Amino acid sequence: MSSNNHIIQRVLRTKLQAKKSYDRISHFYDYFAGGFESKYRNLALQQLNIESGETVLEIGFGTGHCLVES
Repeated sequence: MSSNNHIIQRVLRTKLQAKKSYDRISHFYDYFAGGFESKYRNLALQQLNIESGETVLEIGFGTGHCLVES
């Protein structure tokens, strides 16, 4: 299959169903994903090189744990 050909599958759940699902796992998401994601989170924070007084806007990216780390 060429890299330009992607199979797109229809989403069968509603937005409300998706929200409820994410709400259920959000309480413990950082615990089970934190170990895997910490390497990449730390690399991203290093690349950003955030300095004191700067403002960071994080949009639609997980639980916001990166902002707590920075």
